[in-house]
Amino acid sequence: MSSLTSDVSAAWHELQDLVKSAASTRMEKGGAEEQFRWNPAGTLVLIGQWQVQARFLVESANYEIRFERFGAELGAQNFELPPGPPILETEIWRLRPEAGQTDLFWRVNGVQVLSGKDLAKRVVDHLRDYYDKYRLAAVGA
Repeated sequence: MSSLTSDVSAAWHELQDLVKSAASTRMEKGGAEEQFRWNPAGTLVLIGQWQVQARFLVESANYEIRFERFGAELGAQNFELPPGPPILETEIWRLRPEAGQTDLFWRVNGVQVLSGKDLAKRVVDHLRDYYDKYRLAAVGA
């Protein structure tokens, strides 16, 4: 395995650790309404009246984070959807690693370059925003 490949793999795992830490910090500040849970399969779940997740996926050196309803990867067999279009579409952040002078950074959707720490905070904040959008869409607001 090349050095860059192992560096990227290490950075990907570090990003997940940073997301867990950022979620824990957010829960401490947010109180009871902020209930994040990390699933060892690489998923951060926000639990409330509605459950949504940020799922970390890597396939053939393609990195992405999917914001979606909890369990979306299982399909809809155990989830009763109301008739009509999906409540809220899955949002996908495609990430590309970029080498800096001393650290690896992540380019998000080909636009913005962030450090792992900054990206982790954005993931947690965006999952909370996605939860709010999902909740409003589900109640028809």
